[in-house]
Amino acid sequence: MENSARVVCVVALAAIGLAGPFVFLYLPDPIVGAMLYFLYLIIGGAIATYLCLPRIRKTFEAEIAVINFKDL
Repeated sequence: MENSARVVCVVALAAIGLAGPFVFLYLPDPIVGAMLYFLYLIIGGAIATYLCLPRIRKTFEAEIAVINFKDL
């Protein structure tokens, strides 16, 4: 797995989290928007925390075995 995919996912979660108040709070019912934003912060934070764990970081940084199709 590519480490850049992990980094892009964490950055995208952070960007959506920063843009959330501008999107969710302008829904017709701001209470629902606030609850959706709070739920996103919990789920997005859990995903970002998981992706930043040392063993997960090591998994993404591992060498990818190249398959040589000529040998098959």
